Amino acid sequence: MKRAKYFILASTFLGFTIAGNISHAQDAALTRCMKTYLDLKVSPDMALSECRKMSMMDCVKSLAGTPYVAFSIKEEDGKFLVDVGNETSRWMEGKTWDQIGCSAFQKGPYRRQSDKYAGMFGSGERSYEWFRQAWCTKSQVQLEQPYSLEEAKLRCELGVEIAPKLVTPKPN
Repeated sequence: MKRAKYFILASTFLGFTIAGNISHAQDAALTRCMKTYLDLKVSPDMALSECRKMSMMDCVKSLAGTPYVAFSIKEEDGKFLVDVGNETSRWMEGKTWDQIGCSAFQKGPYRRQSDKYAGMFGSGERSYEWFRQAWCTKSQVQLEQPYSLEEAKLRCELGVEIAPKLVTPKPN
């Protein structure tokens, strides 16, 4: 009887703690995990702690290495301002944004690199620009780059999609 009360208490606590953040399948997995630990006479608190760790590891394993998904931070006139986040290795040149059906947001965060070159037909200076944001027809864009282990861990810890931190555009 006492064990049943612990199980009900732990299940209720678990339900309130993760409600809305984890899918029903994950919720069921946590409940099964809790039952397994409680059957072994482990305290509900310890069972919950261990099951959360296992759930977190499963989430990170399933997400790490999968294609990164960038989300919109703003909608305007049927277009979405998609932000690829702080990781500058994900920022793309205008042509690359065009290839995925988006238009680079040139008033937003960007980085520029210039260099001199000497070739067979002359020399000169060339400049490259990578843009963090673009206006797209879809609210999210899947990139070829995978989630890093750290990004996967953060996303799983939060239990929600990571919205990129907004950066104030640079004046031109």
